[in-house]
Amino acid sequence: MIRSKHILGPSIPTSEVRVAHVTRSPRFLAFMSLFGLIAALRHPAESLSSTPVTTQVIFWTVAFALFSAAYSVWTIVIFRISMRLGRRTMSETLVMFCVTLQSCALLVPVGALLGVPLDPAEMVRFLVFCFLLFEIGAYIYIAWADRVLFPEVYKDPGPTPLRPPGHEIFFRGTDLPIAELETISARDNGIEVTGLGRTLFVNRVFGGAVAELPIDLGFTIHRSVWVSLKVVGGVRREGRHLLVILPDGRRLPVARSRQKEFENWLDQMGLAID
Repeated sequence: MIRSKHILGPSIPTSEVRVAHVTRSPRFLAFMSLFGLIAALRHPAESLSSTPVTTQVIFWTVAFALFSAAYSVWTIVIFRISMRLGRRTMSETLVMFCVTLQSCALLVPVGALLGVPLDPAEMVRFLVFCFLLFEIGAYIYIAWADRVLFPEVYKDPGPTPLRPPGHEIFFRGTDLPIAELETISARDNGIEVTGLGRTLFVNRVFGGAVAELPIDLGFTIHRSVWVSLKVVGGVRREGRHLLVILPDGRRLPVARSRQKEFENWLDQMGLAID
């Protein structure tokens, strides 16, 4: 687990699984498209504004596709670099800078192909405008929008003594409270969920299902296995392998690419590696 932090202060908890899910979510893409629309209507490039509407629509459609793809890639890259450096936060401003720079660089040949040659000065103004606009968007997203678009991630993992049992939060597609989940694993065309001594098959995508859970509830130790904190009986390192020990004695390996993130998460959860 790590926090995506904006230069002005606000931050949100995230993980590589959630990053991959969110950046492909229609809810998130719709939010981004609002700022893409502002960029299309208010950008400072006069040579682009003077082209036919059809040309502008094609230009901005390509621009949005490039920006969306670049955002997903750079977020994962900077997340992994931050984890390897042992950091607890990743810079959303750095993500936006890399995404904006790459997107604008790729748009230069696109503009030339469409007959929109941007001179260097105009390109610089265009880049600065887009960076500042999407920095504002990143701040709004981290400070408020993420909680509105993905409220399930911020729900408490279970009832408190002040809440009646009827207010438990259930894992979608089952009658299992999420506080009682033990493991989730990909199986065939769905997922296998265990909890309360039961094993259920749910026709859902693994990544999307796990991304809906509170980040402190459990961890995705492998691209197809999620384990709840409540059943982590111990964590042992054997050579280059990191193993999660379950109460029933099973030993589940942590993927090599996720070991650093897992260690970070364990530290924040107050658990140690044997």
